Amino acid sequence: QRITAVVMAAYTVILLICFFSARRFSHAGWVAIFANRWMKLAASIALLALCYHAWVGMRNIWMDYIKPFSIRLTLMTLTLLWLLGCAGYGVQILWNSNLSGASHSRAGGVAPPCRTAVLSASARLASTAVRSSYLS
Repeated sequence: QRITAVVMAAYTVILLICFFSARRFSHAGWVAIFANRWMKLAASIALLALCYHAWVGMRNIWMDYIKPFSIRLTLMTLTLLWLLGCAGYGVQILWNSNLSGASHSRAGGVAPPCRTAVLSASARLASTAVRSSYLS
C-alpha cells in the first residue's frame, strides 16, 4: 500500500500543478488538461493504483473481521468485481474522447451556446435564491 500511496500522492501533486497553472477554471479547461496523452496516462496509473490500494485495504478488513470462509470469499469476490468495474469505467472515461467532453466543446475550447445559456440561467437562479434567503 505504500507504493500505491506514493503513486497517488505524485498524481495529486501533478494535478495541483496543472490546476493552479491553468488560466481558466471551467469545463473547457479541464477538458484541455485531460486532452494530453501523458495526463490520461498519469490519471490511468493513479486510478489503477487507487483501485489496488482499495483492494488491499478491503481484503485486510474482510480477512480480519469476517471469520466464515464462504461469506469472506463472497465479500472479497464482490469487492474485486466492483473495483474492476470502477477501474474499467474510469479508464473508458479517460480514453474515450466522446465521454471526456471533447465532443461538447467547439474549436478553441468554448462551450456550445446552449450549454452556456443553461449554465448562466442556473447561476442566475441560484443567485436569486441566495439573495431571497438572505432577505427573509
